[in-house]
Amino acid sequence: MINKFTPIQVLPSVQNVSMRRGDMEVCMVEISGEEYQRCEEFSHIMWTNKKKGIWGKGMANTTKDPHRVERIGSLGEISLAKLVNSQVDFSYKEGGNETDLILRAKFKAEIKTATHNYGQGLIRAEDERGKSVTLLSDIYVFGYLDEEDINNKHARVGIVGFEIKKNIITLDLVPSIRGKHLNYAIPYHKLQPILKLITWCKKENIS
Repeated sequence: MINKFTPIQVLPSVQNVSMRRGDMEVCMVEISGEEYQRCEEFSHIMWTNKKKGIWGKGMANTTKDPHRVERIGSLGEISLAKLVNSQVDFSYKEGGNETDLILRAKFKAEIKTATHNYGQGLIRAEDERGKSVTLLSDIYVFGYLDEEDINNKHARVGIVGFEIKKNIITLDLVPSIRGKHLNYAIPYHKLQPILKLITWCKKENIS
């Protein structure tokens, strides 16, 4: 069953946030009420919950909060949707969704939402067996969970910036700090500004 949800669109609220290499402009997005509830409920039914092993289940998940990774991912997705006036697909899909959002009816966009502000974005490039991981989206957006109050159903996500696939695949591969896989790593200060993506969503081509 298709379960698409259109969150309330917001104008970008930019704040200067301290990073490892100086301040950066970050779009802070608030999620509360029904929007938060949708993310929380979806985190319980996502296909990723079926994955086995510590890596499959998500390193940030705990016994007290077993769906934290999935919820944070949904919070990031709905945050981006609020900025670019897009829908979020909360439908269950066996094998997981191929991408997060569709921008301008043809561009696949995926958001990587970290549990904290680590100063860089990561995308898995090779798995533990050395097999290359195919990047399925055209655009990758990076953000982090800035604040969350589960009891009051409220969160704030910082959307930092983005990069397109053809640029990401030129990056050097770096070993994961935890695990044996390799990542594309891009420091936040090297990302393209998120305000540029919001503007580009009104155009035909991204290059």
